[in-house]
Amino acid sequence: TTQAAFTFIQSKTDIIQRSFFDAIAILGAVDDDSARDTSLISKSDFYAAVNVIFESYEPYDNFVNFMVQSSQHCYTPNSYMYTATTAGRDDSSGDGNPALLNFVGSEPLQAEQSISTECDGELLAQDDWTGFDYCDEALAGKTYTPDE
Repeated sequence: TTQAAFTFIQSKTDIIQRSFFDAIAILGAVDDDSARDTSLISKSDFYAAVNVIFESYEPYDNFVNFMVQSSQHCYTPNSYMYTATTAGRDDSSGDGNPALLNFVGSEPLQAEQSISTECDGELLAQDDWTGFDYCDEALAGKTYTPDE
């Protein structure tokens, strides 16, 4: 069993990651006349794709993620590291939403410490996904505690 948590910080609608997807779609269409309509990825489709990828990591005991209701790309190199919660990149609501700083600050984990997946929104099964205000129920409730 591994001793290190494999953690992700992910915005539900990351603008830079969506832009990369769009650029590849547009550039790919240049060489293929049948793909000239270059459909760009929506926020909803992007978030669904993120969840599908993260579900592929779910079998690993040490995989956890922190999902932010935002389009922000990076958090650790700027002030959003200190203000982000699952509810947004600059959450000053005081609603007690899980804070990114606490999530990151809990690592490295010591024996008997744990870290859990965090997300803000209604838990939905894949067949019910719509928009991006939900949380994937297949990823919810995951906690990792390293072996002693």
